[in-house]
Amino acid sequence: MDHVHIGWLDDGGALRRALSRAGVSVSQDVSVNAAAADLGVEGLSIAFGSAGEEDGKAERLIHDFLARGARLAVITRGARGSCASDAVERASVGVRPVEVVDTTGAGDSFIAGFIVTHLEGRCLVKCLEKGRDLAARTCTHVGGFPQEPQQL
Repeated sequence: MDHVHIGWLDDGGALRRALSRAGVSVSQDVSVNAAAADLGVEGLSIAFGSAGEEDGKAERLIHDFLARGARLAVITRGARGSCASDAVERASVGVRPVEVVDTTGAGDSFIAGFIVTHLEGRCLVKCLEKGRDLAARTCTHVGGFPQEPQQL
């Protein structure tokens, strides 16, 4: 595989560390974990987190993720958009306004768009834009994806 993404996982970081030691590019959405043992980022190629709209929290998370060993930190900020840094390059983008029907799956869509674009070697702004655009589209459907009514 070119890359493995982990969402919630209650293993104290064992899988993340094993994949990293094996040389696998790995990312994790740390914001979905609650236990301190599952919040590690060391060895991650990309650490994803959520800061909400609180002033300064996104910058603190970026600094924290990079200081603890993630190579790239990507933070969503609700209505403020998203930002990312690898300690050399820093980027941020706003949101794409859409008529929101349901936010189910928006975070997963953001992450998928970001990862695919990152693996293509694109700059951080393009990665954030792709994630943003996919998340916005996901929000326009009930349940996160287009659904065709079934005949009764």
